[in-house]
Amino acid sequence: MSDDRYSRQILFSPFGAEAQRRLADARVLVVGVGATGSALAEGLARAGVGELVLVDRDLIEASNLGRQALYGEADLGLPKAIVARERLLAIRADMKIEAHMADAGPGLLEQLVGGADLIMDGTDNFATRYLINELACRERVPWIYSGAIGATAVSMPVLPGETACFHCLFPDAPNREESCDLAGVLQPAVLQAAAWSLTEAIKILGGKRDAVRREMRTVDLWRGQAGTMKSDTPRPSCAVCQKREYERLTAPRDDLSVARICSRSVQVSPPEGSAAPDLKNLAAEIAGATLGEHVMTFPFEELSASMFPDGRLLLEGCSDPERARRIYRELIA
Repeated sequence: MSDDRYSRQILFSPFGAEAQRRLADARVLVVGVGATGSALAEGLARAGVGELVLVDRDLIEASNLGRQALYGEADLGLPKAIVARERLLAIRADMKIEAHMADAGPGLLEQLVGGADLIMDGTDNFATRYLINELACRERVPWIYSGAIGATAVSMPVLPGETACFHCLFPDAPNREESCDLAGVLQPAVLQAAAWSLTEAIKILGGKRDAVRREMRTVDLWRGQAGTMKSDTPRPSCAVCQKREYERLTAPRDDLSVARICSRSVQVSPPEGSAAPDLKNLAAEIAGATLGEHVMTFPFEELSASMFPDGRLLLEGCSDPERARRIYRELIA
């Protein structure tokens, strides 16, 4: 592809040709390719980033189509990571893209972060963001926090060793997270968060680190209210970036884990590295099971259940972690 593709970007004098060459050599890990993540991935591809690594555990649902630009009606029920890779290669066939339909657990992220120049947050939960923050601080890899809920957008770059990290500003996880299926989300908030984060990403990847905004920015687009929080200095007592304590990276990984997916369902994940179940055999044993290319679906009691090739079980209508674990063990046993 000729430089004509990026000519307008190169003509922007604070950026230039050398920064464009740096983008072509860059590798970016994008964790989550839902609303914000798919906008980030597309923006990075169009900007000329050489390599993307995409991680997402979800399938495309009808409720995604109002704000997730990489997907269409024909993609319903397909894995976001796989479809995102196809769409991005259609935009730019010369780039390298890895796609992982998997949970963004510590083991997988530790494998994928090698060689990454930047981590982009396209997730929808604080647990994964704290995990990304620990990994980024330990490996000294920059990352950018992005979020959108309701009409509010937020973005903050983290430069390990230079700026405050995510744990510096938020040492305690919220007791209850707002989710898009409860609070809703407007597409402009998604696009605003992505625009801020992509701008900082281009600065970092292009070698323009001095231009990076060392602050967290927020805006409520509905009310027209905006704010900033300085993040230019690490908190001296921060357990993560100063004391180098990585609670989430070092937590035991030998038991089933349960995570809430929005407000209507929970996901049970087997220990990382454990053998995946044989979905074909399970489908033959479970009444009403339907085995597709990427997921097995079946009714269980009053719940709707989906099991993925990596062993994850999604239970829609379940809110009790112990019940979810019991169901998983019953099915696998």
